[in-house]
Order: sequence, then structure tokens, then C-alpha cells
Amino acid sequence: MGFFADTVYQARTVQLRPADLIVAYTDGIVEATNAAGEEWGMQGLVAAVSRCPVRQPDRIVQAVFSALDKFSGEHQNDDATVLAALVN
Repeated sequence: MGFFADTVYQARTVQLRPADLIVAYTDGIVEATNAAGEEWGMQGLVAAVSRCPVRQPDRIVQAVFSALDKFSGEHQNDDATVLAALVN
């Protein structure tokens, strides 16, 4: 999680329920580009998570990186971290 001195952050509470999925990621995931210079974006990340046939955190992370590699031609040039957690 990044913090910047001039940014104002607001605290919020979110009620999590069993089977809710939390996906955290670095900017290198959504800012990854393909050969045409197009960004993968949130839509690419959400699509990869949604297409994963199994709701298991490790499989979701694998699915995200597989889809990202396919999109970027395996030429990721920024940090790329994904964390998936399933609420029990």
C-alpha cells in the first residue's frame, strides 16, 4: 500500500462475509502493457479473477499471472504482486 505526504486518506469499514474474496495488487498489475502499448487495466484483472474456475486464493493468483503474461507477451517490466484472500 502506498502512502504520499500530500494525499488525504479516509478510513472506512467494510463488512466481510464468508466466501467474500479480497484481491490486493500492485500498480504493475493494472499498468502492464501489451505490444500495442495498451494497459491491462482493472478490466483485465477483474476478467482474469472472474474467469478462474476455482475460488481458491492460490489458483486465483495463478490465473491472474497467466492472463497477465498472455496479455503482455510475458514482457512485464514493473513490479507485479497479487494477493488473494478468501474470507472463511
